[in-house]
Amino acid sequence: MGGKNTTVAPQDPYQVAGAATAANQNTAAYNAALTRTNSYTPTGSHTYTNQGNDPTTGAPIYTEQTTLSPEQQALYNSNTTNQLNSSAFAGNALDSARSAYQPINTDYQGNLQANQDNLYKSQAQYLDPQFSRQESGLDAKLAAQGITPGSEAYKNAHDQFSEEKQKAYSNAQMNAITGATGQTGQQIQQGIALQNQPLNYYNALMSGSQGTVPQFSGANVQQTQPADVQGAFANNYSQNLNAANAANASNNQTTSTVGSLLGTALMAFSDSRLKDDYGVIGETQEGVPVHLWNYKGDNNPQIGVMAQELEQINPDAVHTHWTGYKYVDYGKVK
Repeated sequence: MGGKNTTVAPQDPYQVAGAATAANQNTAAYNAALTRTNSYTPTGSHTYTNQGNDPTTGAPIYTEQTTLSPEQQALYNSNTTNQLNSSAFAGNALDSARSAYQPINTDYQGNLQANQDNLYKSQAQYLDPQFSRQESGLDAKLAAQGITPGSEAYKNAHDQFSEEKQKAYSNAQMNAITGATGQTGQQIQQGIALQNQPLNYYNALMSGSQGTVPQFSGANVQQTQPADVQGAFANNYSQNLNAANAANASNNQTTSTVGSLLGTALMAFSDSRLKDDYGVIGETQEGVPVHLWNYKGDNNPQIGVMAQELEQINPDAVHTHWTGYKYVDYGKVK
């Protein structure tokens, strides 16, 4: 039988998590210091000041401050004052626009008809006396020629006069229709322009330039990555475990199976912590699952039970080795 085996204690997860958290916090604080670079230019400065640490998390607290040069500060103050004054004027303009607001008459057909009537009347007031004089002159002319009312010649002369008169009034009507179309559209556009004038004045005042602060570019830095503390712990544990397995293999070279350490072929380490499990392939008569597995570090597949599962049903068949691992007395497995 070989000597005492070497064991490797698993890493404390709280120790690993705490170390990883501390590394991440240190890296974050380092990156913050890299990126908070003070800038000084002819237009002013952009600085960071450490105000201490947060009482709950311990994270550093910074104050960021922009200070303009006297010239830039004067320009900023002047632009801001102008903008405030423009805003006050704009408010007055908006109040005036609100009080003077009158709805636009958008009754296009009604406006069109009214404009047609007005234009026609303005032309007709010249045509009416003109044709009245022409008709009196025609009667005098016919009388001088000895053409009496009711005669064919008198009737023909008046018919011709009526046609010319009708043509003149028809032309006046067409001119009124054409003129009213353009006049009506122009009236609506003028109404919209007059209504928008106070608003345009307001928008012009509000679109004035505002005071701006010069921009300061930060330092071009490369941030560091947090240390892989968890990976370092895992690698260290893996290396120690491999070393322990190698030492145990050398120490137990006189045995062909783990079970022989106990001096009996019917005894075997079956602790699930020592095995790579491939799955359940059956069960014993008493209902204990039978697994296909191999010992960690040994690729030879084996068939058997897990000590922890057998212990739940048949505790008499399970024993604990001085190493802390469990082994099975297969002579008691049913």
